[in-house]
Amino acid sequence: MQLTLDQLKTRLDLLDSASTECDGQTRLVNYKLLELSIPHTVMCGAVSNAIGEIPLHYWIELEIEKQHHIIDYRCRMWADLLQNPPVNTSKLPHGIFTRKQYPDLVYKGKPVIWQPISPEMFRYLLSPF
Repeated sequence: MQLTLDQLKTRLDLLDSASTECDGQTRLVNYKLLELSIPHTVMCGAVSNAIGEIPLHYWIELEIEKQHHIIDYRCRMWADLLQNPPVNTSKLPHGIFTRKQYPDLVYKGKPVIWQPISPEMFRYLLSPF
């Protein structure tokens, strides 16, 4: 399925309310991208800037509208590792973005091959606790 960036963002933003950390959120996004037949790569590694580092983090990389994008809905969850207090999460990415939009942030990782979650696990991860 060929979606525009805005259409994809609208669909994936619906997953943001899940009570998940980066691994669970990445699994939800991975599930939805597979369901939509959108090629992508699941990544695991570190996110860093001049102040600090998130030493273990999951995100997704893909090409949309001829540009390389990152999908990360949980970087802000670990904002205290990347910023001195007071934490200003608006300076950190959330959702779908390009590296150019956050030039001070370095995503460095390797592709992860994992089994997609089942439809039952997808629904479970989306359910409120």
